[in-house]
Amino acid sequence: DSNEWAYAGRCKAYGLAGQAEVAKVDCDRCLALNSENGTCILYQGYTVRDLGDYEQAVALWEQALPENMEDPYLRNDLAQVYLLSLGQPEPALVHINEAISLDDSNTDFYNVRGSIYETQVDL
Repeated sequence: DSNEWAYAGRCKAYGLAGQAEVAKVDCDRCLALNSENGTCILYQGYTVRDLGDYEQAVALWEQALPENMEDPYLRNDLAQVYLLSLGQPEPALVHINEAISLDDSNTDFYNVRGSIYETQVDL
């Protein structure tokens, strides 16, 4: 359905424009048309993260992961939310290591991994 993809595109656009509440409405509409639309699920994850619901963001991103296995930025975002918002360094490390394996030239990924290691060391 073309409306499904129109809502997905608007959800992404509003999210990138910093209008998470408006983006969520369009993501909800997209998912009402097709609850298995991986693109809408992914964008909904970013939207709810921006609204402060980190557990829901992780759940949605994990659901969208099979369609986005080659996306190092999704893995990085998962790692950061697991670490910084949920205080869970173990899954954060799994995801950041996967991000690095997909793109070993991104220095930001190594910084995130360093932050994860830092939480695991008694100073």
